[in-house]
Amino acid sequence: MIRTNHLASKRAFAAKFVERRRYFYGEGDLNWMGDALSDNIKSVKLAFDKYQYKEESKLPPIVMLHGLFGNKGNNRSVGRKLSQELKRDVYCLDLRNHGDSPHIARHDYPSLAQDVERFIENEEFYKKQNKLCVLIGHSMGAKTAMAVLLRKEKLVSMGVIVDNSPVSFASASGSIFGQYVRKLLDITENKSLGIQSLREADEYLKSIEANEFTRKFLLTNLKRSKNSSSSIAYESKVPLRILGKAIDNGHIAGWPYDSRAVRSTKPAVFIRGSRSKYVADEYLRDVGMFFPNFRLDEIDAGHWVISEKPTEFVARVKHWVEWFEEP
Repeated sequence: MIRTNHLASKRAFAAKFVERRRYFYGEGDLNWMGDALSDNIKSVKLAFDKYQYKEESKLPPIVMLHGLFGNKGNNRSVGRKLSQELKRDVYCLDLRNHGDSPHIARHDYPSLAQDVERFIENEEFYKKQNKLCVLIGHSMGAKTAMAVLLRKEKLVSMGVIVDNSPVSFASASGSIFGQYVRKLLDITENKSLGIQSLREADEYLKSIEANEFTRKFLLTNLKRSKNSSSSIAYESKVPLRILGKAIDNGHIAGWPYDSRAVRSTKPAVFIRGSRSKYVADEYLRDVGMFFPNFRLDEIDAGHWVISEKPTEFVARVKHWVEWFEEP
């Protein structure tokens, strides 16, 4: 009898959920998010660096996700520090189409999240350590981490979301990120420019980016051309046309989820840069709708919170992880 009532209750809940989705999105329209929650998206095996704690640790490991144009090396020093401070292993990933991970045509948050989920499942953190992982992401990696929480929160103990929000920002090919792609394409494909050194490439980027740190960050995506006879000195480590298409189609600035249909009750700490626009007060309502168990923290920094204030960032993450893990 108890089992029958339980099944009846589940069916009633499912019927109400379908009815609510029809109300919000139109009669019979049950595919409004496409495959955003699908577990059957083609995934790639992600490259990663592991920073192992000096002793065997049974504490939840940390998985760190970089932002657009980044790679696992961006989080190297912070990952090592977090490993020692929190006495656990830290994994820094290369997301698809970045670093040493494979290049693939699709680049959006459902596919980025699917890759990370596969990585977590393949590492078998729960099976090996009886613990879920702490998922930390910055910028594009922050939205990827949020997508994982919404798609498969059972894999994660908590999320640390660094300077991004679960909202769609206005973006098109005219955005600064689209301009970055076009300038990098010029450097790697336009023979008439005659750029032969990173100094010249940096000078070329000044027309769209005044910040020296950002320019140097972008230039980490270039490598010397293997063709010594070519008049083009550099080639790109990342598939610029794939990333450019993702930017133009709104897949980076966008957000394919709706809080009326999916949300996560796992702890989520949003750490924003005080001089950044990506977690503005006006977005906090959206944050709460998707992640009702969220906390907000702030560091005196711009968008590049981790690299601008690494020591303070590590201290904040340590505080929040220990606070949520406290018995």
